[in-house]
Amino acid sequence: MKKICLFTIYVENYGAVLQTYALSTYLRSLKQVERVDIANIYSANVYQLLRKIKSRNPLFTLIKRVMLLPYRHLIKKRYCKEKRFMHATCTYTSRYSSLTDFEHAKKDYDIYLTGSDQVFNLNSTYADFFFQNFHSNKKYAYASSLGTTTFPIEKTEKAISLLSSVQRISIREQASAEYLTQLLSKEVECVVDPVLLLTADQWSSIAIEPKDDHYLLVYDLNGGKPLIEHAKILAQKFNLQIICICPKLKQKHSGVKMVYDAGPQEFVGYFKRANFVLTDSFHGTMFSLIFQKDFYTYIAVEKTSGRITSILKRGGLDNRIIPKSTKTVEYSRIQHFDEDQLNVLIQHSKQFLAMVVND
Repeated sequence: MKKICLFTIYVENYGAVLQTYALSTYLRSLKQVERVDIANIYSANVYQLLRKIKSRNPLFTLIKRVMLLPYRHLIKKRYCKEKRFMHATCTYTSRYSSLTDFEHAKKDYDIYLTGSDQVFNLNSTYADFFFQNFHSNKKYAYASSLGTTTFPIEKTEKAISLLSSVQRISIREQASAEYLTQLLSKEVECVVDPVLLLTADQWSSIAIEPKDDHYLLVYDLNGGKPLIEHAKILAQKFNLQIICICPKLKQKHSGVKMVYDAGPQEFVGYFKRANFVLTDSFHGTMFSLIFQKDFYTYIAVEKTSGRITSILKRGGLDNRIIPKSTKTVEYSRIQHFDEDQLNVLIQHSKQFLAMVVND
């Protein structure tokens, strides 16, 4: 039986928490795996939320912070739910403040696995962990992301040096997988995000559903007012109320129920029960696919949209994308959901993980 040490992002974000839960849960389901320990390298500070709210005008910054102050305790409540969920479902190593500390205390793991989300970021405080900058011939990466399609030119040599010692690498975006295959002169595969490794029934088993019914769910990361404007038109067309999950402190919108304190399980529950979904989030899009919801994905940040467009195009759902420049859309329900195509991608991804475990 093999022991795995997982390096991944798992705090202050629904997608990060749930992809970590999904990957560790799926790995533990493999007969060859004894335990998955998550390298505990974070010290999340939930008391700096208001400092993240900024505007070009200092006066506007102050006004926004004062207006949102009453909702700060709701965000803190969400973080408490998040921590309880993670500690109840995952196993952690001791907390490490540096890679040196980790190496000195390193247990004899059979596999070191860099997990998913935007971990291949050379500017990250924890880049040495995510790139596994230590000596071992048991290093792998699953569904990692560069954030953008390529590394900055000035950091390419460093990236090559760090990734050359990783035995097998898989990436979440097709374009980045092709880029790394050329850069490293070895095959880098494209696989699905870990949340897709679990079935709708598995996600339903942990979901806490809301009492609300007949609603359009908006999950808003960076879409802001343009996203809400699309939501209002869409909701009016299909006669739905609007519920908006806000992972950040944001101002209220007229006619929109704002949810600031949903934990990871409530987050899944809102998606499960939704009649329609509108989001600018990658993981919001993934949970729409998992629960086979009618949905649209608004591209709020074009330079990081590759992960969204990649999987939707491969699944024949690129018509569900709303470009940032688009003001009006002929909103409609999904006429055909190509589940078979998505399942092909999922099975390929599971085969990659099986290969890692058996390597």
